[in-house]
Amino acid sequence: MTKKNGETVKGSRVTQLFNIKNDPWEVYDLSFFPEYAEQVKTMRKEMKEKANELGDTKENIEGEKYGFWEFY
Repeated sequence: MTKKNGETVKGSRVTQLFNIKNDPWEVYDLSFFPEYAEQVKTMRKEMKEKANELGDTKENIEGEKYGFWEFY
């Protein structure tokens, strides 16, 4: 087991972006389209900042071996 593949099913550590208004069943992942690249980048930045603010790190989760942000 390596840090790269962790203990997850392949493909489960991905960013997804959906238009809930037009796609309530979350069928069409928009995160791979170039026109959404900046929005995805902004979302990741804001999520990381909030995680740090809330102390959401592997050190604060008993038994956690991998840090979420080590993969992004």
